[in-house]
Amino acid sequence: MEDYFALLVGGVVPHARTTEIILSYYVINVVDGFYFMDSFSCSVMSVLSESYLQTLDLLEKREKVLQKKVSAELEKAKHFSRLKNKR
Repeated sequence: MEDYFALLVGGVVPHARTTEIILSYYVINVVDGFYFMDSFSCSVMSVLSESYLQTLDLLEKREKVLQKKVSAELEKAKHFSRLKNKR
């Protein structure tokens, strides 16, 4: 557990030993208190980051579309409110 928290803050393991920490998609080797990622882990991380960026772009596009729809509905509501107040 200490190893995991040290990994999160970018620290090193205080005791010298060799172990593997397996986090969801990648393996981190701890050798003498220093963390190393194998090449497979690095490629998985790059694929995950690309996927993250694609998802982020998609969500930003959806947000813009929804904001346009909201502004159109707001204009309709203002228009109907003006018509109602003129009576």
